[in-house]
Amino acid sequence: MATESISIEKENYPGAFKDRDKLTADEKKPFTRQMEVFAGYVEYTDTEIGRLVGAITDMGELDSTLIFYIVEDYGIPAPSKFTGKIDKVTIDLKEMEKAERKQEDKLRAEASRKAARSN
Repeated sequence: MATESISIEKENYPGAFKDRDKLTADEKKPFTRQMEVFAGYVEYTDTEIGRLVGAITDMGELDSTLIFYIVEDYGIPAPSKFTGKIDKVTIDLKEMEKAERKQEDKLRAEASRKAARSN
């Protein structure tokens, strides 16, 4: 699959970005929250990579192991860099996850009913 690199730099979008020091406190809130969430993701990822390396070391296989770690380091979804608001793709994914959870709950309930009938 071919991908196109999109540069989201201030100079490529004149007028789209305000300087952070010119934002009001309310305008800063969504950006601050996005970065808090991203920082949590990075912290968790770092911990889990450490666990992986530790497990490989414990098996004595670290010297013969090659680890590729690929990360997109943009921090937040590109569309929300302009506004600080969650973009439609994120909302659609949340709706999809909600539907999947509903389906899983339905399947669990059916399995429970079948198990109850067989007892």
